[in-house]
Amino acid sequence: MPTISRGDVVWVTFPDPEDVPEEEFENPHPAVVVQNDSRNHKYDTTIVAPLSTSQESSEEFADVEISSSSEGVDDDSIAKLGLLSAVSVPGRIMDESEDPSVWKMGELSASKMAEIEARMEVLLGIA
Repeated sequence: MPTISRGDVVWVTFPDPEDVPEEEFENPHPAVVVQNDSRNHKYDTTIVAPLSTSQESSEEFADVEISSSSEGVDDDSIAKLGLLSAVSVPGRIMDESEDPSVWKMGELSASKMAEIEARMEVLLGIA
């Protein structure tokens, strides 16, 4: 099975739509992998931050703007760090195929991942 990597932008099938309020996600939904690669390559679960194309950022330290012109996303988006989720890789990311062209949208730059990491430290109180 191929592995995912920190910074990958992937399609995630979040919980059954009947279990998720309408205002949350449509499936599949883009998300950025934030878990470290040593865990990504060892376990079948990972931690992701969902992306939103809504440009209304309501949480200063929990939202990170992702530009489609410089990052691996189709549309300008916001990484919603306040909605971090642990997901099963084979069940929620690679549920349709192991072919990365099906589930991988792109990758974020090292500088954008550094910004996400800095915001996560503040959000999680570990800075």
